[in-house]
Amino acid sequence: MRNRLAILLIACASSALAQSTEPPVVLGTLAGAPAPHLRAHGLYGTDLGWTFPHKDKLFILFGDSWHEPDSVCSFATAGLPKNDDAFATLPSTYPGGVPAPQFAALPDFPDAFEPIQVIRDGVSLNMGLDRTPLTGFSDGVRAIAAFESADFLRCDGAQDGNCPVPFQCAATLGECQPSPLEIPQLCDAKRTTSCGYGQLCIPSGKKYCIDRSSSQPSASQQVALEVELSVPRDGAPTVWDSKLTFPTNKFYNMTSRTVTSLGAIGQAPDYRPGNSTVLIWGRPGFLADPDSQVGLYLMAHDLPLQEDAAGKLVFTPRYFAGLAANGEPRWTPLQARAVPLALDGQLGGDPSETVRTINQMAISWLGAPINKWIMLYGGGRGSWLAPDTDSAVAAGAIALRFADHPWGPWSPAQTHWSSGGPTQAHTPLGPGGVIYHPECVAQGSLGCAASDPVRPSHVFNELCAPPSIETDTGFLYAANIIDAYTQPNARGGLDVYWNVSTWNPYRVLLMRSSFFVAP
Repeated sequence: MRNRLAILLIACASSALAQSTEPPVVLGTLAGAPAPHLRAHGLYGTDLGWTFPHKDKLFILFGDSWHEPDSVCSFATAGLPKNDDAFATLPSTYPGGVPAPQFAALPDFPDAFEPIQVIRDGVSLNMGLDRTPLTGFSDGVRAIAAFESADFLRCDGAQDGNCPVPFQCAATLGECQPSPLEIPQLCDAKRTTSCGYGQLCIPSGKKYCIDRSSSQPSASQQVALEVELSVPRDGAPTVWDSKLTFPTNKFYNMTSRTVTSLGAIGQAPDYRPGNSTVLIWGRPGFLADPDSQVGLYLMAHDLPLQEDAAGKLVFTPRYFAGLAANGEPRWTPLQARAVPLALDGQLGGDPSETVRTINQMAISWLGAPINKWIMLYGGGRGSWLAPDTDSAVAAGAIALRFADHPWGPWSPAQTHWSSGGPTQAHTPLGPGGVIYHPECVAQGSLGCAASDPVRPSHVFNELCAPPSIETDTGFLYAANIIDAYTQPNARGGLDVYWNVSTWNPYRVLLMRSSFFVAP
């Protein structure tokens, strides 16, 4: 959600210039209204859309999905759904235009998508509101996806004080109350800003495992969550069996890529897509307000992953632990010794994040002639939260960084796509745009993006009635690069296809950005 200005980016540790030749182009709606191809699957709105190739298929994992425009109205009567994420496949190579995702359908109701289930030890986990897929990859043998079920790692009761390495049992934290959408949020009683508007930090009587080595400064931000590394069942692509519960704080917000080779001593790496090593970047959160610091971490694991006698994944990653004197990366098997990557373009530089609204991340290798790692992330936050301030990019923008290596250093953040404003034509929030804003006024033939007829906040009104003026302004988030669709363009560079979510209307857009090496 940010301005569409052509920008010149100096790639770190290199004299080559990689530049965006034009603002990103909106190709159309990939998932959600008004995409007509989705109505056959009973899907009105959705978000995310993490893609990864596995064998001859291109998987795409969507987040919280609505069957109908008024699906959220059922929350107040029937309760929140326990499974609302969606699975689909896309053409394995870019077919042009906007491809139609092929959703897995319910066996007895082929006109309705079948929600994803995540099974841990025979129990179907709650994967309802705000519990979603995080990333996915293929190890060459199996498809693997990471799901977060919003389960915090606890150490009270019979397990009092018994946290796995590297975590420590924290003193009792509070919970933000009321919590109308059943999304747990921890807080620090001594920090008056640790809860949202209208909430109080109430002692919970519970204890949690925290990572004191995290870049986050407070105990409630250092709590470890449980990420499920899961594999789909044969013939049942929406049923994913958790093969490992991975507790982490630093990699709670994660993205991944597999490469051909990281390179050995004296050998050049080969960062093209492959099945030799998986790289997983992570952060301990989604916002980097002044009172928090959401560092970017990296871990690597050789592929394929192995299974133990019980059928669980053997997951022993190595974590980036800084640079040696010769500039080579140092690795450690200890998550506590992982250090955040430099984000100022300098070797061994400052890891401080200058983009306040991080949201989810997309990281991908752009081959010749660009030969850079690219990061797209950022966007906006809900109008019910404090606005982001003092950010390195335009408010609500999709940000862009480059690096020569997956461990950086990453170039300073630049605005890649600005959301503009309600009076700025041809910007996402303005006339001719793609995001709803209550103050947008049509200009000639340029109309304004319409709001969804029913929004989540309407459940607090009588009979789920919408207000006279919808104030739930939309925003961009969850950029995802579709690696399989990157291709050369007519200007001697690369066209990168990516998708991005919009909060209102609730859908996923397909985008194109063009890059080339400047003379």
